[in-house]
Amino acid sequence: MITINFKEVGRGKKSWSAKVQSINHASMHRAVKANGALMSDDIEFDFETGAVIAGGFRKVGEFSVEGLPLNHALADAVAATTEGQP
Repeated sequence: MITINFKEVGRGKKSWSAKVQSINHASMHRAVKANGALMSDDIEFDFETGAVIAGGFRKVGEFSVEGLPLNHALADAVAATTEGQP
């Protein structure tokens, strides 16, 4: 399992850790929705900066992946595993 640490997400500035099987948009989206930190379904994750983004433009929190640096390589790896997913 991979641990993702979310920090100050949403209006309530919630912080928590979630365990996921793999790092991809779907698993991270589920982690945010399950926690209730955001009501929006339009949630994105910037794997270069660690930003949680809502509505396509507004930073609403941060995340880190335990034991992995956020950078171009991680962003490319995540993009490659999520191609074709909604």
